[in-house]
Amino acid sequence: MAFALPAFTPVAVAAIADEAAVTRAELTAYRTTIVAWDAGVRAQLLFLNPIHGFVTPLPAAPAVNLDQDERILYLATLRQYVGGLYPIYAAAYVAAANALIGAVAPPPPPPPPAPAARPPKTQLPNQFHGKSPALARHFLQQCVNYIAIAPFPDHVTEIRWALQLLDGDAAPWRDAQLAKYHLAAVPANLQDWDLFVDLFNARWTDPHEAEKALDRIMNNTIKQKTSVKVYNDLFNEAMVLANVADTNAMLLRAYETGLKPAVRNAAVGPLMYIPNPTFEQRQAMMVRLDETLQQTAQRETSYTPRTVINNPVFNVANPTPSRDTTPVRGSSSTPIKVETARQYTRLTPAEREELRRTGGCFCCRQKGHMASQCPRNAQVAAVEPAAAPAAPVPVPAPAPAAPVPAPASQDF
Repeated sequence: MAFALPAFTPVAVAAIADEAAVTRAELTAYRTTIVAWDAGVRAQLLFLNPIHGFVTPLPAAPAVNLDQDERILYLATLRQYVGGLYPIYAAAYVAAANALIGAVAPPPPPPPPAPAARPPKTQLPNQFHGKSPALARHFLQQCVNYIAIAPFPDHVTEIRWALQLLDGDAAPWRDAQLAKYHLAAVPANLQDWDLFVDLFNARWTDPHEAEKALDRIMNNTIKQKTSVKVYNDLFNEAMVLANVADTNAMLLRAYETGLKPAVRNAAVGPLMYIPNPTFEQRQAMMVRLDETLQQTAQRETSYTPRTVINNPVFNVANPTPSRDTTPVRGSSSTPIKVETARQYTRLTPAEREELRRTGGCFCCRQKGHMASQCPRNAQVAAVEPAAAPAAPVPVPAPAPAAPVPAPASQDF
C-alpha cells in the first residue's frame, strides 16, 4: 500500500485587534484555534516523528477576572506554546516529504561501463617441439603466464591457442587433439583448461620429476660451479619441483654443502651474528660473500709484475739516434735515451731468482756475461760527459798604497 503524505497544517494565527488592549473573548477564540491546530499536528507527529520530545502542556482557558496586563501575558504564553511545537512539526513533515520523494523517484542510471583496458604486449611462449619433459614444463608455465596477462574469452580458445604452439615431435599429438573438436561429444579435457593441463602433463612431462629433484637435493648433486646466483637458481628450481619447504633442516644442510668451500668458510662468521636467518636471507648473504671473494681474486690476478725483457730501460735496439740521445764516447754501440738511462728498476726477489736460474745479467737481463762485465755500465756512464773541474778563480792583487805627502813647513 502506497504511503500518502497528509496535508500540511499551517500555524494557528491569533485575530487580535489591538495587542495592547486584548480582550478575553479574543484570547478565548485564539486558544480555541490553537486547540484544533494542536490536535491535528500531534496526530501527524505520531507517524512523522513519534519521538519528537515536545511535552509542554497547552495553557488552560483564561480566567474571567484577568486584568489587562494578565491578558497580555496570557497571549504571550499561547504564542510561546505555538512557537515551540510548530518547528518540530515542520521539520518532521519536510523529512517525511523528502523520504517519500526519494522512494518514489526512479533510481539514477548506472554509470557507463569503463572501457576495457588493452592488455600489455608480451612475447608469445616458445614453441614446444616435444623434446624433453623440462621444456614441456617450461612451455606450460609460459602459457599460464601469457593467459594471465592477456586473458582469452573462454577455455576452448585458450586450449586451441596452446595447441597451435606445438610443433616438431609434438605436432602429431596436436593434430589428434584438434581433430577431437569435430566430434559430436568433445572431451571434457579439451573444454576446461585445468583438465587440459592434466592431459598435457600426462603425455609430455615426467611423472617422477619431483622424486628426482628431491634426490638431487639430498644426494648433493647440485653444486656451485660458477657463481652463487646461478647455484641459487638451480637449487630453488629443484626445491620447487620437489615441493620441499625452505625450513627443512636437511634442505639447509644440502644447500650449504653444495657451496664452494671458500664461500662456505667465509659464511661461518656472519652466520654466528644473525640468529635464525630465513632461507632467502641465507641465499642473499652467500651471494654477497661470493661477489666479495670474486672481486678480491680479480684484484690479485689483475696485478702483473714488471717483466725484465719488456722494460723500456733496456730496450736499446734503436738504430736511429734521436735528439734526446747521447752516443757513447769511444764506442760504436747504439745510443740510448738520457731520460731512460736515468731510470733504474730494482730487481724483485722473484726476478733475481729467475735471472740466477737462467744465467742472465742482473744489469741488462741478457745472457752471456755477468753484471760486473755488462756493457750497459759503460753506456750509462757515457750518456753525460763528466763535468770538467772548475777553473780556479783568480784573486786580484792588492793595489799599492798611495804615498803620504810630507807636512808643509810652518814658521813659529
